[in-house]
Amino acid sequence: MDKYTLIFHFIIVFEIVFLNIYNTYKWTTLKVSKKMFFIVMSLSSILIILIIQSILSKFSFYGNGNGMFNLLGFVFLIPLNFLLKESVTRVLEIMCTTWIFTSLIFFFSVQISLWLFPSDFVFSSLLIQTALFIVGEPIYTKMFVPKYIFLLRQLNNKKNNYLGWTALSGFICINLFNVSIISNFKLFYILTIICMGIVIFNSYIILYEYINADYGIKKLGKKVYYDTLTGLLNREALFFYGEELIKNNKKFQILFLDLNNFKTVNDKFGHQIGDKYLKGFSDDLSNLCNNFNSNAYRISGDEFVVIAAQGNGLELKNKLESFEFEEYYEGLKFKGFCIGYSSYPSDGDTMDILLNHADEKMYEKKKLIHPDVSHKSIARS
Repeated sequence: MDKYTLIFHFIIVFEIVFLNIYNTYKWTTLKVSKKMFFIVMSLSSILIILIIQSILSKFSFYGNGNGMFNLLGFVFLIPLNFLLKESVTRVLEIMCTTWIFTSLIFFFSVQISLWLFPSDFVFSSLLIQTALFIVGEPIYTKMFVPKYIFLLRQLNNKKNNYLGWTALSGFICINLFNVSIISNFKLFYILTIICMGIVIFNSYIILYEYINADYGIKKLGKKVYYDTLTGLLNREALFFYGEELIKNNKKFQILFLDLNNFKTVNDKFGHQIGDKYLKGFSDDLSNLCNNFNSNAYRISGDEFVVIAAQGNGLELKNKLESFEFEEYYEGLKFKGFCIGYSSYPSDGDTMDILLNHADEKMYEKKKLIHPDVSHKSIARS
């Protein structure tokens, strides 16, 4: 290998190492100052590159673009371990991920050069690699790095291990693939397939963990926003959805329903039958609301609210008042309800005002049935 070819090799390797060090620096927390970090890593890199190149240059396969240097890149863990606050495992994850990017650039540079400029592929590899780094680094930093940092911060230790093994296997896989193409050595083909399999299976495991976590979040969301007995949306969901409509200046109506004599149902038939009564009414109410593109909410024991969008409130109110509700238990006739009405924005510009307005209208009707009934505010505490 002549002097110029050796220099080009050194520059190719130094470009890769520099980008790897720079990206590792951006993703980690330093034990030392920024200046000290780059001084130590620059001197270490030059020393490591010269030592590895002097060793590899004694073998006939070195210099043909097979990327054997990349596979020895783990040596850089030694100085990084003393300069960074992260654990060795975390540093290895970050190193492997950034080396995947630079290894891909190196792989494409070599393959394109061998294809277009076989007689002078080392120099052409350097030019192509430099051009690809100039174009690819900003895209890589903008599109991939934020997502990767988010993963590192959010995943627990178990999931981080899967991510680490995926990064390590991906890095080894790319470089073994390059070596196998250049050297045509079957063992490297086998090792490449093994590493590829690890990447694929670990990706499935990470996907499973993500879907499982997402399912858990949805279950938690259902517990937070749904009433467990009736399956209707609850008080929290009512205020959340209503305030969203107000925020977006969407007109809607509120129907406030209070069941008549529900206490006597529990007293006479027991709470188990009382629960059936509530569930049966809730199912009928929900079905009616669905026909009017509206949502029903249970906000307390025997109090229900309906948010009717798109001007359906009065029509739905009339339908509810004329609807024949079922017997939810043999010998237990439906005892009816009182209903109040308010409209946004004519009756108020907050959920508390709208609900209290509808509640007062409902209370006026309730007092005709039960003169001694006391009125309580339903505004959010």
